[in-house]
Amino acid sequence: TFYERDCRLASDGVVGCDRAEVTLEGCVIEDCGYGGGDGAHFWHETVARLSRCTIRYAHYGVGVDDSAFVSVRACTVRDCHFEAFYSGINAARAEMELLDNIVYGDL
Repeated sequence: TFYERDCRLASDGVVGCDRAEVTLEGCVIEDCGYGGGDGAHFWHETVARLSRCTIRYAHYGVGVDDSAFVSVRACTVRDCHFEAFYSGINAARAEMELLDNIVYGDL
């Protein structure tokens, strides 16, 4: 069953926290984070892998904080209000691996 919702007021499209393991393949994340959130955000000790995904019309594309690790491969991030990829103020031990991505859009 397909459900359609207006997620523009959601803080983030996808969130991983604590010691979560998150894998997204071929997903579309859009119209979220208008209140200042991200298409995808990973906290604490999360390990996340995004592959062949499209993130569009979000405040930020992909964010990482604390000791999280995220790998973003062959994804398209477009038409974000601010950064496509960013690390937060508590990201001293976080890692972000970016390979073969496309970023574009109007600001």
